[in-house]
Amino acid sequence: VDNALTIPKTALRQEQGKGVYVLQQDGTVRWTNITTGASDALHVEVTGGLSEGEQVMLPSDVTVHDGDRVLPKLE
Repeated sequence: VDNALTIPKTALRQEQGKGVYVLQQDGTVRWTNITTGASDALHVEVTGGLSEGEQVMLPSDVTVHDGDRVLPKLE
């Protein structure tokens, strides 16, 4: 889909509904429910709940919860 907001499919989680962890300015993560549209093998379109420019957390070996402080590795 042209001009669509997409995220890596691996960032999408099914923990408290369908959503992602979004990095906040204070270094914490916030759980955000999202709605999705079209997808391919690597990316999924976000149709609601996320704004362009917000950074989502990719999977890691560490379990996180809403409000946890993280040390981001920006890609």
